[in-house]
Amino acid sequence: MTKGFFKSSQVRSKKISKTNNSIAHCGSCKLYKQCKSPKMQPTGRGEIKILHVAEAPGKNEDLKNEQLIGQAGQFYSKILRKLGIELNACLKTNAINCRPSKNRKPKTKEIDACHPNLLKTIKEFQPHVIIALGDCAVESLIKPRFQEKVGGITKWRGTVIPDREYNAWICPTFHPSYVMRDSSPEVVERLFKDDLKHAIKMLDVPLPSFDENEESKIEIIKHPDEATQWIRNLFNNNITLTAFDYETTGLKPQRTEQKIKTCSISYGPDHAAAFPMFMDDFEFVDVLTHYLSTPRIKKICANMKYERDWTHVKVGVPLNGLFYDTTIGAHFVDNRKGITSLDYQNYAYFGIPPYDRHLKKLLKNSKGGNDLNDADEIDLKELLIYNGMDSMTEFRLGLVQMDIIGIDYSHLYEGKSGLDFCPQVKAIRKEQRPVKTKRKKKKK
Repeated sequence: MTKGFFKSSQVRSKKISKTNNSIAHCGSCKLYKQCKSPKMQPTGRGEIKILHVAEAPGKNEDLKNEQLIGQAGQFYSKILRKLGIELNACLKTNAINCRPSKNRKPKTKEIDACHPNLLKTIKEFQPHVIIALGDCAVESLIKPRFQEKVGGITKWRGTVIPDREYNAWICPTFHPSYVMRDSSPEVVERLFKDDLKHAIKMLDVPLPSFDENEESKIEIIKHPDEATQWIRNLFNNNITLTAFDYETTGLKPQRTEQKIKTCSISYGPDHAAAFPMFMDDFEFVDVLTHYLSTPRIKKICANMKYERDWTHVKVGVPLNGLFYDTTIGAHFVDNRKGITSLDYQNYAYFGIPPYDRHLKKLLKNSKGGNDLNDADEIDLKELLIYNGMDSMTEFRLGLVQMDIIGIDYSHLYEGKSGLDFCPQVKAIRKEQRPVKTKRKKKKK
């Protein structure tokens, strides 16, 4: 019997984990010994449910024991006022609460030591919107979701994340000190203002209702007859849009020892089935090859070249009906680096962190494309749930991206649109929608 696939912190939406609220590390960085306002507490009246998280206290902030009151803070406050928000009517804090010497950038160990203080502030204030200003704020807020390097502000700015543990919209943008620099590109200030405008708009947008049991949406099938019938039902029920995904023993299929371990198919944003590849069962192979080769049932994939090559080499049929690639779509929606993975997209759009990190290490530890990974060491149920989550995420993400890009899929799928379960995108798109004007009729 395997343990639950998701950790409790990945699905909790109403409160912060008690284990994370400990402030035992506060003071371990020793910064409090060299500043005038040690362990600075949040400031602001808190009338507006926005939490502004900056980097660290500067010289002026340290002297007066208040965040964002120096030159950068005044610049930031001025822009917010133009957008209808008084900074001091919100709550202000920093990624670290003690001023580093000579205003240097905080170190990772200092951010980690102060992170419990930020969690405590979020739990007590319960903000609806958290504006993360710069790299350090992003590192403190988002890094715990990934337990690895998450990249800087240029990767995350502009996203509006429905974080499930903080139960708040996280809106990263540049630190105002960067926007003020003469060396920063002119477009930075425009992006900065747009990011803040979108963050403020989220005050009126409820967070999506979080389902705390994503795992239950994955149908685990372990018998070939059941898998065969499930795929047949796609045809019997006239399903015409699906997402599908493989888990394999390596990156490239040409090596004889390589194999497809499992396959998952999703036909909606809240359901997927996952099953082993029963390649020694004639009926299963027959109906699976029919699904893969038919152009009638359209397929959404993440990097469809991968599924295409594995289908051709290991299943022996062409992969037809390819309709949408979420990897290419991510590039089209946003051309920045490092934003195309399902991990990033699933968190950025739906607030779901990586499903289970130790599985990914086993699946991606091959040294080269032809090498074998350790997929055979993974418990089958865990692998199937992971696989099912991938295809279900691809279906959700495909709908959202197609709505953003303007690709019509209504002739294939009649369920909820991507924007219906991604309210932040819907709210921002509504704001950006151009005003339609009536054309004057030409006089004859």
